[in-house]
Amino acid sequence: MGTHELQIVTNEALKESSKFDVVTPSLYEDIFYSKAEDKNVAIEELNINSEAKILEKILKIQDETKKNTMALKDNIDLAKVAIENQDNEALNKISSDVEELRQRVLLLETQIYFDDLTKVYNRKWLHEKCLVDDKFITDGVLAFVDVNYFKQINDTYGHVTGDKVLFMVANWINKIENADILRYGGDEFILITKDTDVSKVEKFFRNLNDSLAKKSLKYKDKLFKVSISVGIQSFKKDDEFKKILEIADQKMYDHKMEIKKRCLAPV
Repeated sequence: MGTHELQIVTNEALKESSKFDVVTPSLYEDIFYSKAEDKNVAIEELNINSEAKILEKILKIQDETKKNTMALKDNIDLAKVAIENQDNEALNKISSDVEELRQRVLLLETQIYFDDLTKVYNRKWLHEKCLVDDKFITDGVLAFVDVNYFKQINDTYGHVTGDKVLFMVANWINKIENADILRYGGDEFILITKDTDVSKVEKFFRNLNDSLAKKSLKYKDKLFKVSISVGIQSFKKDDEFKKILEIADQKMYDHKMEIKKRCLAPV
């Protein structure tokens, strides 16, 4: 099963799971395999532990959000009474409680919308902040980014080094101005900008790859290089995200084939 097929099935499984008050790993597994069957996606071996952990995290955050909402309602009720009684001491206490609640809500937003490893946005942020019914809410440019030879880097230098590479790539991409970066899955990233000038995005990634070609990363006494393949596509408001992503994905694949022809391997 390819990465994109896995992402489609995962999104469908998460949507279906959200209908239940309690979701156990076994229930999620049943839903996942059912959605895979509906999509005619063949699954030979699959470890869903990581997806189940993501779901568990989302459910915990939803529960905490409900508690914060109730706490806010309680504070509003208390504030009304305090105002009626002109109780300044109570109002000051309520103000302090509301500020603490605000900080907790900000922390929850960070947890739910950011990727734990790379510290950039995740797919949930994309679907809730950039899309409505899987359609873009503004005009802009999308860049689909893939780390070249990432499996080889993982196999040669280990997953800890691979994780560090992903973190660094996310930070390199994040240097572009007026754009948002998210980790779409594995070693894939998406850049989204409201600036419709494709040439600016193309120039940024061209300069980034030129810069990467001149530097090496070090693992113990060995040096290796990192490069990225990019597919860039402009979009209009109400364009379907999946169609734009498919176009960008094909462009990224073509770019990757060009790089492989030049034999730019990490080791």
